[in-house]
Amino acid sequence: MPLNPPIAEDLLMLLDKYPDLMPVQKAIIKSAAAFLVEDTLALTDDSLFIHPEPRLLMNVEEYRLLPDRIELIEGIPHPKHWETPNLLASAARANAKFGDR
Repeated sequence: MPLNPPIAEDLLMLLDKYPDLMPVQKAIIKSAAAFLVEDTLALTDDSLFIHPEPRLLMNVEEYRLLPDRIELIEGIPHPKHWETPNLLASAARANAKFGDR
């Protein structure tokens, strides 16, 4: 059965369309879909926990790829305390270039 809202279904279809996504990208897409579904279900006092959608299930390794909080920087949402392999590599490059100032 398709998810409500339809955009959540569209997000999950991206997982099939792009099978070579990095694990962090998959976790972000699943999370976004789950947030949209949970918010929509809240309108009817229903719960995603009562009607679990298997495509939204996430294991612990995927969960650990997500940021624990979001902050706004110049009006743009940014993950706070997020240590993905890409971000760690970027920090290492910056540290090597500029050193600890």
